[in-house]
Amino acid sequence: AKMFYLRGSEYGFRLLGDAKLQEAAMNDDAEALAERLAKVGEKQQPALFWAAYGLASTINLSLDDPNMVGKLGTAKAMMKRAYELDPSYNGGAPTLFFGVVNTALPPALGGRPDIAKTFFDEALARDGQESLMVAFLYARYYCPTVQDRKLWDELMGPVSYTHLRDHETG
Repeated sequence: AKMFYLRGSEYGFRLLGDAKLQEAAMNDDAEALAERLAKVGEKQQPALFWAAYGLASTINLSLDDPNMVGKLGTAKAMMKRAYELDPSYNGGAPTLFFGVVNTALPPALGGRPDIAKTFFDEALARDGQESLMVAFLYARYYCPTVQDRKLWDELMGPVSYTHLRDHETG
């Protein structure tokens, strides 16, 4: 899976057509990365999103590799620019990214559930009726972090396990 995520990231970088941006990202050169990201325009947003998504997904599967985990700041900077250009891209994926990233770690280790909530609420307000993924990710990541069973029940209510079980058994 790591290989495919890295390949997807590489394709995103190729579509961006900016070798210096890719070089800055791969070398974790925050200053050069910020300079190159500022030049990414709206038409390039999808390519940037997929480059960042592939990198972030590789990091997620490489939590035992400090070199990959060290690239999280780069992936976040890239996704921040993708979010600035179009937070609703791909069903609001840039917005959901920041909800998940800010709850993936517990607060004691740097997680920011307060920030995550603002992103999840934004996605829910914009895409909640159209996308079950918003409610699922909100419930899956945010609710356990802050121990909010009531919100979990509200979010997952329309997709209850009883309903799914009854549907499967006919």
